[in-house]
Amino acid sequence: LSMNTANASEVFNYHALFVHPSDKALVTRLDIDRRTQGVLEEATVAVKQALRPLLRDLAEQFGVKAPYSTPRFRLQGSSVYGTQNYPAHTPHQHGRIVVVHDGIDVEKIAHRQAADVHAEYWLPHGVPVLVNVGALVAHKGQRFLIDAVPTVLREVPDAHRVIFGEGELRVTLVRQVKHLSLEKRVLLPGFREDVLSLMKSADLFVMSSITEGLGSAVLDAMAMGLAVVGTRAGGIPEAVVPGETGELVEPGDAKALAGALVKLLKEPDLRRTYGEAGRLRVARQFDVEHLVDGTLSAYQQLGV
Repeated sequence: LSMNTANASEVFNYHALFVHPSDKALVTRLDIDRRTQGVLEEATVAVKQALRPLLRDLAEQFGVKAPYSTPRFRLQGSSVYGTQNYPAHTPHQHGRIVVVHDGIDVEKIAHRQAADVHAEYWLPHGVPVLVNVGALVAHKGQRFLIDAVPTVLREVPDAHRVIFGEGELRVTLVRQVKHLSLEKRVLLPGFREDVLSLMKSADLFVMSSITEGLGSAVLDAMAMGLAVVGTRAGGIPEAVVPGETGELVEPGDAKALAGALVKLLKEPDLRRTYGEAGRLRVARQFDVEHLVDGTLSAYQQLGV
């Protein structure tokens, strides 16, 4: 189900949408960051307007009374950050927002076969590989990750970066890599369907975002037992516990990012300790079963 309302598409990340035509209820999950606050209220109105004919069509299809009043909403955030940044002046703020963290299939990831990232990209055997996964767009902050590389290489000369993803900044990032003469140390291989398999053979995962909902790639990495270096952006600190499952730095701080990377690259035992703690944390708090149970609970609170 998709709604092609101009503003709604900028705001709503529809992981799940349930419409019950006889009870006029809607449960949806949001990913909200500072970039989208300005259009959130307008988008909510747009979604309500778009739902009216949809609900009537569903009512006719299933032979129930058509709901002509405005659907009831319960907005379900995928992170505490997202719900806290919902604009305070909107009527949905009080008592109508719940947090159900994003979830991943931990067992499926655990059983996924690994692919050798060294062999795939002709990297010297045994050199440390840092992986980043995300769209090549401004809020993912890959430019700061690339800026951190020269500092890292002074301390760990054989380190390599692989940045998976596609996006509007590909040309800009490639130019940045060339400008810093890092073509042999920073790879941008694009989108890979088997990225999870390639991640499993990496040494460290990096999330350099400036803003973020929760960051499902972080959860994937933790489920694989990878230590994570991330930023204190959006919901990332809800997943990564500094000093326990990884390290966190301020968004946009390439120097601090380099320092955290060097620390973990030089301490493989600490990486393994963080990785195991991260794997257990994801299994306990971010498994898909928790997502399903939380979504059902939010639905039940509507009386559906």
